[in-house]
Order: sequence, then C-alpha cells, then structure tokens
Amino acid sequence: MLYLLGILFLAGYILITVESITKVDKSAIAVTLSMLLWFILMLYADKFPLISDSVWFKEYCSLTENSYKAESDCKFDFIKDIVLMKNLGDVSEIFFFLFSAMSIVEMIDINGGFTIITDRINSGNKLKLLWVLTFLAFFLSSIIDNMTTSIVMVSLINKLLTNRNDMLFFSSMIIIAANSGGVWSPMGDVTSILLWSDGAISAVKIISFVILPGLISVMVPLLIISFKIRHKLKSDNSEEICNASQNYILPQRKNIPAKPEELPINPAILANSEKITPVKDRRRRIVFLILGVFSIVMIPLLREMTEIPPFADALFILGILWILTDLVYIKNPATFRFSDIIPRLDVATLFFFLGILLSVAALQVSGVMNGLAEFLKERLSDIYVINIIIGFVSSIIDNVPLVAAALDLYPIENPAIMHAANMVVDPNLVPDGKFWLLLNYCAGVGGSIFIIGSAAGVVVMGIQKINFIWYLKNITLYSVLGYLAGFFFLVLEMHIFYK
Repeated sequence: MLYLLGILFLAGYILITVESITKVDKSAIAVTLSMLLWFILMLYADKFPLISDSVWFKEYCSLTENSYKAESDCKFDFIKDIVLMKNLGDVSEIFFFLFSAMSIVEMIDINGGFTIITDRINSGNKLKLLWVLTFLAFFLSSIIDNMTTSIVMVSLINKLLTNRNDMLFFSSMIIIAANSGGVWSPMGDVTSILLWSDGAISAVKIISFVILPGLISVMVPLLIISFKIRHKLKSDNSEEICNASQNYILPQRKNIPAKPEELPINPAILANSEKITPVKDRRRRIVFLILGVFSIVMIPLLREMTEIPPFADALFILGILWILTDLVYIKNPATFRFSDIIPRLDVATLFFFLGILLSVAALQVSGVMNGLAEFLKERLSDIYVINIIIGFVSSIIDNVPLVAAALDLYPIENPAIMHAANMVVDPNLVPDGKFWLLLNYCAGVGGSIFIIGSAAGVVVMGIQKINFIWYLKNITLYSVLGYLAGFFFLVLEMHIFYK
C-alpha cells in the first residue's frame, strides 16, 4: 500500500505538471488526489503499520466508548476523527494564513496603495529592476516569511510589468529569493522555525553561517538569468514597465489570449476588472499603503510576542483592517471595501495549496515519508550527502514533513545527558551541529528547484499561472546551480570557522 500511495502521488504530480496539455486545472487534480490518498488510508488502515503501531491509536481504541468496536472499525474512526482532523487543522492554519495575507495585499492594491511605489520605480531599465526586486525579496522574506513575501512581491510585479515573459522571469526569481532569504533567519521559513523552536539551531548560528550561502544561492541564478536575457529586459520598449496609476484599468476577459503563458495578468483579477477604476486620491493611497504594510509586518511580530499561531494573528489583523476600511467607507463611499476584494482573490490557488498539503500529510501519516528517511539513514551515513539529497527531495515534497521526519530519525543530542550515561556523542547532532545547519539550508533552498517544491512556489504558480514545464525549462537548472554553489560555500564555512 505504501507503494500504491507513492505511485498515486507521483501520477497526480505528473498530471499537475502537464496542466497545459491536459487542460485540467491543477487545483482540481490536487484536491482529488488528496482525498483519494485519505480514502485509501481510511479504508485500508490495516495495511499501514505506522498507524496500527501508533501510541495514539492504542489509546484511542482503549477508550470506553471505543472498546466495543472491531479493530478495523476502530482504525477507520481513528483516522477519520483524529488523524484527518488534526492534519486538516494543521493545513487549514496555512490556508487561512494565506487567505488573510492575500486579502491584505489585495486591499492595498484595490485602494491604489501600490501606485505610491510603482510611480517611483518607473525606470526604463528592467534589468536593474529585476535586481532591486530580487534583493528586496531576499531580505524581506527573512522578516515576514517567504510565502507572504512572495505574495507581496508578485503583486508588485503585476503592477510594474505588462510583458508576460518578463513577469515569468521576475516571479521565478522572487521564488528563489524568498526561499533563500527564509533560510538564514529563524523566522523566515517554517522549517527554520521548526528547527529553532526545537533547539536544533540558535538564531546566532543560523544567521552567521547561512546568510552568505543563501545569498550565493540567489546570486548564481540571478547572474545567469541577467546575462541570458539582458537584451530582452533592457527597455528598448520602456513603456512595458507600467505606471500603475495610468494602467490600473485591466483588459477585459474577451481580450485574454488562449494560452496560459501568454496571459498578461492573473485571470482571477481580470474577471472583475471592468469594475475597477483608478484611485486618484493620493492621501488615501498613502494611508492604505502604510496601513497594509503595517498589517503585514504586525503578523510575525504578534507571533513572536504572543506565540499565538500565525493564522490567528493574520485573521486578527485582517479583521481590524476590515473594520477600519468599513469605517473609512462610511465617510468616503468611493473607498473599496473588503467585499469588493473577494472576487479578486484566486480561490483556485488556495484549493491547490490545500490539496498539495493534504496529499503530503497523507504520505507522512502512512509512513511513506518515514520510509524515505529511513532509507537514507540506512544507505547513507555522510551528513553532507544525506542533506544534499534531502534538498532535491524537498523540490518535490514539502520541506516541513521532511524536516519533521529528520528530527524523528536524528534526535537532537544533549552532550551533558549522553556523557552522564556513557554514550557516544555525535558532534553533528548536538544543538547548532553541522547536520542541522545543512538541513536548514538544503530543505529551504532545495524547494526552489521545482516550482511546486515550496509554499512560495505554489503560491506564485497559482497567482501567475506559471506553467510547470516552463519553469523546468527556464529556471530549474539555474536554481540547481545556485543551490549547489551555496551548499559548497556553507561546507567551506563550517570547515574553516565551525568549532
């Protein structure tokens, strides 16, 4: 059954990548695949030893209300009522966080907030613009996490550019920059947060050792792409860089080209574009820009100060912003309200993200992920080889369950306790050990190799309708070169400076 789940996931993954050929929406494939995997888990629970041997399962079946049930019924109910609900809750946290972040960005956009920025980045040199936005994404993602950074930056790109090909390259570099920027900060990526909160790495170590490898992993593809397309990006046609205040009325749906790669902008926005008019009140635009940016920055700050889950912080901030916009609307009916941005949200992207995460959760619960990790542990002993492979695997499977599985198989070793018990201490597995620094870098940066390998990639893929095959042909090789260059620099750093 483990092989069946793996084959089904691979088949679904292939169907997602050939969306442009099959014409079947990848969101539909992702949602269907996720439910199919969970159906198999519930109906054939006996075939998955990891579930049957679970302490949680034994405790659940020992409860008085479950003691009369047959073992097969108990397993079915356990997965249905406990396992699925827990994983749905975990995935829903990210779902609602994404929904809140996208809503805040759209609120800024629909009220003209981004025009304050775009009016000032009206440079004819698109190559320079590519570098500015890439570095901005790299450093911003270390503060407000890579997924939120991707949403904000791609929204900005859509206001600056009209050429579809340029938008694809810019958005791809945002994915790489956001993922690489997230690995050198304990708050920049979910895996970094996981390793940091578990005590595997400290903030000082992760910043001092990983910031330069992360920067190198961005610089390599940025230099190659800049060299490759420098003539295309130089603005002989400088009008392609939009002044958003002049180009805020989007084209009608009937003018959208048939091929997804030719779309000028997010189709989810185009559906309601005829209702959008330019926002000319400068003060109002400034207010909503400041209010929106402050709202986005407050999400990680609240998480740090209160330790409340990020999705709750995001919903709370969104609720306050919603109330404020309604109050502004009372005095100024020309203001767009929250109800005006709902049709602009790309709901298909949200369901695609939900489907992918639930599919990965099914693989983790069934034992497929643990089997992969155990295979690496049995066949490989070199921490460098293990982590570099984990990086490539994370380009296909979400890095969070990979890191969680690694923490299970390679427990953090406490030198004091192990010395007291006369046990041999592996220096690579102690807090701030080499293994954890490598794992943090590889799991995060490796997600940029394929567009589906990270939360940032999945979000941008949905918003910009980037074709998987296009990314594979035009970006993957450069991302791999950047990933490897940063990896070897990190190894060199640890060889010279690590104590």
